[in-house]
Amino acid sequence: MANPRIGPALPLVLVLGVGCAAHEPPAASEERRAEARAAPTEMAVSLRSFNYPDRGVRVEPTFMVALAPVAEGDPDFAAFRVVPGLDGSPGSVSFESVQFPGAYLRHQDLQLKLHPHVDAPRYLKDASFVRRPGLAVRHGVSFESVNYPGHHIRHRGFMLYLDPLEDSEVYSADATFLVVPAG
Repeated sequence: MANPRIGPALPLVLVLGVGCAAHEPPAASEERRAEARAAPTEMAVSLRSFNYPDRGVRVEPTFMVALAPVAEGDPDFAAFRVVPGLDGSPGSVSFESVQFPGAYLRHQDLQLKLHPHVDAPRYLKDASFVRRPGLAVRHGVSFESVNYPGHHIRHRGFMLYLDPLEDSEVYSADATFLVVPAG
């Protein structure tokens, strides 16, 4: 089915060499998780919530970005390529959809959405984030906005927003994600 804003819906692409952790020996599984934490990477990854480990980042049919229960093999579950930040800021990353190539996560009105690429300075900054050590745990990762320093991607009410840093355990946990191989 095609979406006029994004283009044809494509099947989820599985990257060769990225297996399912449940079928790998523990050492190999840990190795793959370590590889997924390295950035930037062209490997397809998924973002899981630190404080709701059974939930991951997913693009809804409305192209809003939510935290939803993870289902094995769910074709609607979001997988992204972590690429160098579209705005060119040193150390920044952007998240390109695997299901909708050429569409990136960006914030608009401080809410995360999936939008097709637009070569405009505001879009490029809205779609670029600096990868930081997890605010809740160091083995996690938090993403700070390039154009709103001090604002991080976090979930609130199971939707993803760009919120200013708060000195609270809840905020830290809501803004920490685990990057895992997609699939």
